[in-house]
Amino acid sequence: MRTAVLVAMLAAATMGTTGAYAATVINKDKVPHKISLTEGTKVLHVSFKADQTKKNLCTKAACELMLGTSKVKLAKKTDVAWIQNGKLMMAK
Repeated sequence: MRTAVLVAMLAAATMGTTGAYAATVINKDKVPHKISLTEGTKVLHVSFKADQTKKNLCTKAACELMLGTSKVKLAKKTDVAWIQNGKLMMAK
């Protein structure tokens, strides 16, 4: 009986972790930008208005963002990138 309850609890816990990957990007510039977001083989183009923040951009464990020649990889759920002076940046 206890084993069945434990299995049910573990299954419920893992089902709750399949949601969006919490990647956040902040456009600190006063002008709009469009970035490329790559997840695996899928490439999306995401537009940002001036001073706009977007959350939950990545749906997998990691994604790569590109703006012009600047690139950042969001590999943790708590990663935050920002656009400043026309470049993508991230705290190291």
